[in-house]
Amino acid sequence: MLQRSLLVKARAGKDVTLIIPARSNHKITDYARRQYLRELHRVGARVLLYEPGMLHAKAMILDDRIGLYGSANFDLRSLFVNFEIGIGVYSISEVAQMRQWAGELVRQSRNFVPQPPRMHRLLSTIAEDLSRLLAPLL
Repeated sequence: MLQRSLLVKARAGKDVTLIIPARSNHKITDYARRQYLRELHRVGARVLLYEPGMLHAKAMILDDRIGLYGSANFDLRSLFVNFEIGIGVYSISEVAQMRQWAGELVRQSRNFVPQPPRMHRLLSTIAEDLSRLLAPLL
């Protein structure tokens, strides 16, 4: 759902930047995200890997006019099953503060460099495919 929206916006030439941890706290999540990140990169989205450690923040900045942040992951379970909280901000100054925070994250991140699936490494390929199947449950 969110992936499709990001792909559409990136293909339309919009600035789409995604900041994620270089390594998450679950190996299966790292496998599951690989194909999604390659797709985003291929259509022109900027994917950054946050280096200092685990980044568990969830936030969106839209057109420097709207900010969204909260506890919910952007997945079906968090949005429709779990009890989560989120806040939308519309104040220019608050969105600017979010933008400043995002800028700090960008400075501590490196560009994602896509690597093709390792077809010669059967176990790695199977792990990526199975993890992607389980992604809606993660």
